[in-house]
Amino acid sequence: TQQQVAEARAGVAAARAALGGSTAAAPFAEATNAVRLHLQLSVFAEGERLLQWTPAGLVWQAAPLGSSSSSSNNSNNNSSSDEPVELAAYVALSTHALYVFALAGGGEGAELAPAQHLRAELALPLTRVGRIDVGPNRQYLAVHAGLLARTRGAWDAAGLAAGASCVLLVRDRLACSDVVDALAEIGYETRALDAGGAGSGRQRALNHDVEWAMHHLVQQVFLRPATFAALAEIDCEPLRRLRDELQGSLSGRGPGALVDAASSDSVIVDRVTYEFLKLYVCAGVAGGGQVRARTVVATAQFVYVVRERVDVWPPPVPDLRELYRRWQRAAAPTIVTSDPDTYDPQAVARALARRAGPLAGAEPLADPEPVADPELPADAEPLDPALLAQLAAAAVPQYDCVEHARPVRDVRRVTLVAGGVGGWRAALRVDFAQAGGGLRAWTLWFATPASARECSDALVALARAAGAAVVDADAL
Repeated sequence: TQQQVAEARAGVAAARAALGGSTAAAPFAEATNAVRLHLQLSVFAEGERLLQWTPAGLVWQAAPLGSSSSSSNNSNNNSSSDEPVELAAYVALSTHALYVFALAGGGEGAELAPAQHLRAELALPLTRVGRIDVGPNRQYLAVHAGLLARTRGAWDAAGLAAGASCVLLVRDRLACSDVVDALAEIGYETRALDAGGAGSGRQRALNHDVEWAMHHLVQQVFLRPATFAALAEIDCEPLRRLRDELQGSLSGRGPGALVDAASSDSVIVDRVTYEFLKLYVCAGVAGGGQVRARTVVATAQFVYVVRERVDVWPPPVPDLRELYRRWQRAAAPTIVTSDPDTYDPQAVARALARRAGPLAGAEPLADPEPVADPELPADAEPLDPALLAQLAAAAVPQYDCVEHARPVRDVRRVTLVAGGVGGWRAALRVDFAQAGGGLRAWTLWFATPASARECSDALVALARAAGAAVVDADAL
């Protein structure tokens, strides 16, 4: 086993060498004294202080909301030319604003001269934040300087200009949590993140709800009975490669082997019920001589590598819940909270029975008066149906390409290797059992060793729960 682990680590080293990268850490990984002095003297206003500093990938979102590419479940029709453009960057959160600096050059001695190697890309006062969407598993932050108008006329006349929204790919749950927690704290202290202006008392601009992504995973990623049906009519090479990869796996040939139970219509997606999702980490895979940003997703049955279009999703619409209503396939569960000292289950049952229908001989109840959404201004207009249609059907899908998929029960070995290439600081080699014997490996790159460890632990636990004899090589 030690020899196999050594071979796996040698494979990661070979992949790193093929990329032609150095194992040296990227500069400015931490807020050194030089960085703090530069911020204090050249960037911050008087009395402003640094709260958080973290490396991230910067992707500017397209405006308005991407192209007219059609969306379909597991389409896999998009080419690598659609790769979002990502810049190596750093997020600096202060008591007054959110800053993003791009890395301009590097090399030896760069950390001693931050003024020459940190180029300001964004300086957004917290009072001018339209909304900040926290990505699934706190892997990234979508920062919107403004939100789209709710009516079609205003959409045509006042659509957001390019550069108004960006996504900060932190790719580390704990590091992103530090930024989110600091944002929440400063927001509560100053009311700067109140929607509608500081101190307005409306819904805060920090949005933790990820229902938009959960719906897209179920619709666009998870394997369905009809996922490969289109191959009988069209020749889609990416989809054919995905099918061949799955059928080449040890568990990919039996009846129903290529169907993920998490894609069932019985799966309920609401604001709190995400039991079907077992892993979600933003990572990278090698391709074309570089590491390309990808997202690793796992359910209880399958692990996927997908391309996520953060240059489009999540969009800067005023209320993402209007999109959820179009996608919801089953009613969400009702959650009732009561005082435990006065809770009477029989009284609750009688009340529910009365509500189920009118009593015999009773006058029919009048329709209730509409109640304004407490989280939106009372005079807010509904989002224009044409804009809803563009976002839900005609816009670029969030997960536009499922590149790899494997049954989790075929995982045989997971090897974590510290030291990466460029801004990727760790690698994970995942070996899967093949139908004809032997193993086939994925090599995944991560922004931090902690994120790689999170992925490793989740894959080992899922494989063992599925009955696989998996080896956690890092535990040897």
